[in-house]
Amino acid sequence: GGPGPQPLPVQAGEQRPRTPGDSAGGLRPLQRRDRHHQQHNPDVSECVCCVMFYCGVALLSCVELCCIMLCCVALCCVMFCSCVAHCCTLKTTFLSHPQGFINLGTSENKLCFDLLHSRLTQPDMLHIDPPLLQYPDWKGHGFLRRAVADFLSHYCGSRCPLDPDNVIVMNGCGSLFSAIAAVICDPEGRVGSTLIKHLLTRLPPPPTPPTQGVMVRGVILVNPHNPLADIYTPQEMAGFLEFAKRYELHAIVDEVYMLTIFQEKVSFQSVLGMDSLPDPQRTHVLWGFSKDFAMAGIRVGTLYTENTDLMEALSQLANLHGVPGSTQHQMAQLLQDRGEHWISEVFLPENQRRLKTSHGYVAAELSRLGVPYLHRPACFYLWADLRKYLGEASFSAELSLWRVFLRHKVVLSCGQAFSCSTPGWFRIVFADEKHPLELG
Repeated sequence: GGPGPQPLPVQAGEQRPRTPGDSAGGLRPLQRRDRHHQQHNPDVSECVCCVMFYCGVALLSCVELCCIMLCCVALCCVMFCSCVAHCCTLKTTFLSHPQGFINLGTSENKLCFDLLHSRLTQPDMLHIDPPLLQYPDWKGHGFLRRAVADFLSHYCGSRCPLDPDNVIVMNGCGSLFSAIAAVICDPEGRVGSTLIKHLLTRLPPPPTPPTQGVMVRGVILVNPHNPLADIYTPQEMAGFLEFAKRYELHAIVDEVYMLTIFQEKVSFQSVLGMDSLPDPQRTHVLWGFSKDFAMAGIRVGTLYTENTDLMEALSQLANLHGVPGSTQHQMAQLLQDRGEHWISEVFLPENQRRLKTSHGYVAAELSRLGVPYLHRPACFYLWADLRKYLGEASFSAELSLWRVFLRHKVVLSCGQAFSCSTPGWFRIVFADEKHPLELG
């Protein structure tokens, strides 16, 4: 019942600490109240301000919570709409462009955009460092060459870890082929400079003296094969390499499809996984991202060679075929397979499953139509035997049939474009969504 604690004496002009009832402008001078007022009439305005203050805080908290919930709902809606849009993109494209072409001729994998989009938009991919914006080592950044060496050591089954110093990176395997040809060949001996057609009905001419003609410097081996999708056995590859050693030829081995094998119980042996190479100094292995990782537009190719002279010469040409630093960072992150082991547990199994499904669909349709085809367990394509639809057994008739497909907006690859010996074979790329395959 007493008056309670008395305020401390305050000198004239002094201020006391601020309370919840103080004005927003800061501290105020202590006001004098008589003893009767302090005992029986508390400051009502201060209590009202306190109540309003806490009510306002509670109201703001509710508003913030509602905003967060709305943002979550909006984000879910955006993600749902994105998924629906992705699923309907192809159908919408064909409906909105009825006069467009259905491309079953370009060898690229269109089945895994969702997997790649999910991985390439992760935070570890979105990184920029000053060195990535400056002139690099033209052979490729060290972090990427180390990642490539580790990746190839694992997936090629190398008995010893591969040396990153033996790796060079360029903007695609096509650039690597061109650079290798420029280094090991004479100017008139590069690939495609002279085409000599051999007619088997004539007797072969006597051997050309070594001082005449074009000097052959190397052979190119593609395994799995392009364009036939054959897979060479280790014994066959060993025979090829022995042949190259016997004639002192460079063996340029393209293994760009080495992980694009979709049939179970089908094995692939990389050259880098062989017990020994007949001629290590003349054996060079190419691999890239365009086929195995379904990203033909990301131009990154790699070469592994133990030939230091070739490596030094290619390094002088690499500035003409450089890869952007940010792209090198992304590819290194991809190969390192961090976190949930995205390559081995997510991408490769799903990619192979989708390729097998698409291949099975096209093969079944060809069988239903009575069209023979060449069954192979790898790559993105199969060969259809359309000889019964030719007016005559000639490449001109094959070209006419190709034009018929083209008039009906279907793009295929005819056998003549791949130097087939028999007219009437067409290559069909099946690594696409089901809707364009159905229309094609």
